[in-house]
Amino acid sequence: MHATAVATIVLGCILGSVVAGSILRALVPQHHLSEESRSALKLGTGMVATLSALVLGLLVSSAKSNFDALNAGLRETGARIITLDRLLAHYGAEAGEARRLLKDVVEATIERVWPEEASGTQPRQMGASIGALSKLMDQIDRLPVEGVQERAFQSQTLAMSTQLTLSFWQLAERTQTALPFRVLVILVFWLCILFAEVGLFAPRNLTVAVVVALSALSTSAAIYLILEMNLPLTGAVKVSSGPLRAAAAQLGK
Repeated sequence: MHATAVATIVLGCILGSVVAGSILRALVPQHHLSEESRSALKLGTGMVATLSALVLGLLVSSAKSNFDALNAGLRETGARIITLDRLLAHYGAEAGEARRLLKDVVEATIERVWPEEASGTQPRQMGASIGALSKLMDQIDRLPVEGVQERAFQSQTLAMSTQLTLSFWQLAERTQTALPFRVLVILVFWLCILFAEVGLFAPRNLTVAVVVALSALSTSAAIYLILEMNLPLTGAVKVSSGPLRAAAAQLGK
């Protein structure tokens, strides 16, 4: 489900719990809402609030780490692409086909992962680029080798292409990270408990209503950010194609 839809559902659940707390306030006996009762309830909800804040903070931190790791991986991949192209350039005309194939792989990857920046609307994935990299390794392996020095140079080029393939696999794996559904359900359940208590005890006036609404909106926005950063190649919050585009601009020169 899209992050916006999930965040909207969470917002509805939280606001619904506030309304449920307000309705419950009119149904329970008044002595259940005494100061002693409030103190006991605050002790339990304080623990729930601590757990909710801890889990929410850990999820934000984990999502941000995944987002930053993918961003750094793209920069590293861009550097490896340029290095591989420079190694192939030393072969001269014999490596022309391999260099063209490398450029095609990079440009096709950009079009698949960031289709809104290209003319096509192909699916957002990196796995298709890995098969093309295997063909590139076959091209390098067929390059003419004369003498020990050129063979060593070819081995270095193959090693770099292997590292580039590994980089693409790592990037493809990082894009599959998603927030576990059960964790999200438990977190939303805890949040609903907290906001239900607000509806149960808070006075009914405009100031309280505005603050509660903004708090609910902020909480659902945090969950929205977590979902967006866990899938950094889709949605509104995603990594930039800049590193790969900069690498593509250097290829063949």
